Amino acid sequence: MYIKDANKFIRYDDYYVMQVQYKNIWYDFYIDLDDYERVSAIHWRVSHKKRKVYAVSGSKAKKNVQYLHNFILNYTYQNNYEVDHLDGNSFNNRKSNLRVVSRLENIQNVSARIDSKIGIRGICYHKDWHSYTVDFSFNKNRFYFPHWKTLEEAVYCRKFAEEYFGLNMLNRNPIAQEYLTLPESEQQIIKSIVLENITKVTVQKS
Repeated sequence: MYIKDANKFIRYDDYYVMQVQYKNIWYDFYIDLDDYERVSAIHWRVSHKKRKVYAVSGSKAKKNVQYLHNFILNYTYQNNYEVDHLDGNSFNNRKSNLRVVSRLENIQNVSARIDSKIGIRGICYHKDWHSYTVDFSFNKNRFYFPHWKTLEEAVYCRKFAEEYFGLNMLNRNPIAQEYLTLPESEQQIIKSIVLENITKVTVQKS
């Protein structure tokens, strides 16, 4: 682990996790190995915007606020274009997850919010129920799945639902990959439940 200017950096095989503290909570931001030198040379802080968490530098007073995802791509805002996180996860700032798109395209890509404490698109933890829920929509249809006791179950539910419709947003999220550890027997049970719920919605809409 490397610590620079109160930001912590942890190296993995092909990426770094930059940890930024905010109100006694450490938030994990993912960057590529070759971006470490540039990123670690700057002090980053946490900014909350539209229910998401971003790493930023600079200050509003000096009008030099820099977002980490813009910094990674050396991008300066212009002509209503901005940097979009492909998987919808503002913590995932690896170049393979970033692209410059029009503001309209970016808005269309945000179909499910990301829980700031989990960092996985469409998955939220409910303290009152002590369980995880999966928020998933496709082609103007919203699908409802049961509450899951573990994050592993919720992640696989979301993954299978995406794959059923030919999507792969979760596969680009390194946080989600850490929770894809369910044995085959449990995967099959979740597949059956997901398929049953998808069928109910599509039949009702037909």
